[in-house]
Amino acid sequence: MSRFYLKELTVSGEGKKPSSVDFVRGLNIIHGVSDTGKTCIIKCIDYVFGNSKDRPLPEKHGYDTITLSIETNNGFVTLKRTIGKNKVAVSSTDVNIASDVY
Repeated sequence: MSRFYLKELTVSGEGKKPSSVDFVRGLNIIHGVSDTGKTCIIKCIDYVFGNSKDRPLPEKHGYDTITLSIETNNGFVTLKRTIGKNKVAVSSTDVNIASDVY
């Protein structure tokens, strides 16, 4: 069975300092008070995996790119998606996952 875990989620934009969340193997619990970004994290993960219905971040914040780093049993995979685009760039060292733009 192929397994993977999320390593890092990063949002970035021109002139913006990148903002990242690191994950560890196993259970990760996202918690905090209201309006601190918990739902935004989930929306960004959903978006980079292909959801095209909702903008995961308000445009006024200036972030326009979401990058998700994943570790598999066979290497590393990075998914990168620009908000508003229907393409995901995949960069992979896992021989079972091809690098390309989908």
